[in-house]
Amino acid sequence: MGTELDKLGCPAGYCREEWNVSKPELVEKVAASYVEAGSKIILTNTFGGNRLVLGGHGFQDRMKEFNQAGAAISKRAAGRKAKVLLPSVRAVR
Repeated sequence: MGTELDKLGCPAGYCREEWNVSKPELVEKVAASYVEAGSKIILTNTFGGNRLVLGGHGFQDRMKEFNQAGAAISKRAAGRKAKVLLPSVRAVR
């Protein structure tokens, strides 16, 4: 997911999870491309969706928003053709 978002213009070192709310159409484009390629299981754009990683970008207070948006995007892209694997996100204190 991250590499594909980078190809679509996500700047190096930028918080990719923020794109779940600012550029959801691009995140969904990536997720849909995996489904179109035949994936039966896709991930969400929430790999760094925890307080530690998001805090490094100043987004620790938006963890829930970013993760919910990421899950919704992948669910839309998957439709009935694929399942969505939601990684375990644990708040790091």
